Amino acid sequence: MDEILNKIKPRYKHVTIDPKGSAGGIAILWNPAEVLIDWWIGMPRILTGSFRLIGQSEWVVISAIYGPHTRADRDLFLTQLTKL
Repeated sequence: MDEILNKIKPRYKHVTIDPKGSAGGIAILWNPAEVLIDWWIGMPRILTGSFRLIGQSEWVVISAIYGPHTRADRDLFLTQLTKL
């Protein structure tokens, strides 16, 4: 991800979850000149963080989720989602 971002968006920051098995990875990108990040949590298939536009007072929680396709993986995924 670092190599790709350095080519297309060199000033952007990011948090990522690596791919696992057949599941794709997840990335949240932001321009640090426009957006502040307070915190982020990464779990398999879930990436969540608190962001705020510079000059604004409200924080927003953004989640990127890549749900599983098999029933066996779904139960663990839903347990993790409930904890979040």
